[in-house]
Amino acid sequence: MEHDHILKTLEEHPELKSDLFIRGFLITDAPDIELKSHPFYGMWRVEQAGAFRFITHPLTGAHICKCNDGRVLFLMGHAYNPFTMQHEEQAILQHIAEAGSAEEELSRINDLTGVFVMGKIAPEGLTFLVDPSGMQSAFCGMINGHIYITSHAQLVGDLLALKMDSFVRELTEYKWYGRVMGPYLPGDLSPFAELKRIVPSQLYTAADGNMRHKRFWPVLAHEMATDQSTYDQVITQAADILRNGMTLITRKWKSPWISLTGGIDSNTTFAAANGHYDK
Repeated sequence: MEHDHILKTLEEHPELKSDLFIRGFLITDAPDIELKSHPFYGMWRVEQAGAFRFITHPLTGAHICKCNDGRVLFLMGHAYNPFTMQHEEQAILQHIAEAGSAEEELSRINDLTGVFVMGKIAPEGLTFLVDPSGMQSAFCGMINGHIYITSHAQLVGDLLALKMDSFVRELTEYKWYGRVMGPYLPGDLSPFAELKRIVPSQLYTAADGNMRHKRFWPVLAHEMATDQSTYDQVITQAADILRNGMTLITRKWKSPWISLTGGIDSNTTFAAANGHYDK
């Protein structure tokens, strides 16, 4: 009933269609997706790379780097690198593509911050991950032999007429659930059993009809700072990274804002922007 109500509302108010799944994306190797009807209405961009289609909302930052050796690197969203001071996604993808080994490639990816899902299409399969804080909400699954990576689980749910998972329904209908969790689901759950949330610090691989994931950071224990000199060194490095990030933000966007809520996060961000307040 809710799905039908949404469709009816969109038919009555077609100007709202561009707001549906705004800034969303769908990456899939499924060949038979109808792009002219709900939920895309012919408004989304489409780019083909190998067996995969990148279907993106007009406001989505979609960046694709096709390498000479046949690999395809992609980034949905935005990213910047406070170590190399790169702030343009194509340059960032090219820098990653030039890595000499899988370990170096992952090391260069680990330098990035932002809000994104990124990955690589190669002969051995598809690999992908989400930004280190999981700021980009994204889901993945293997359904009817095809791969789906999306910003909105409901988007795939609408396309494939998926049914809400019975456990999720039972969980969310508990009388106190909404007051404690709001609209969010715990762990890697989505409303549908066929899709799971992409979790930070996990490298996902889709190959040979299977999807698996492996934790890639941290893989080694990190020693505690046990003396003042080591502690100061860590704090200085962290401050430099934050300051570089704020510098890149002023280069990347014309009028960035800082949300000053009075908490530690916003105060730290405000301090890191020292020297850029005019921007």
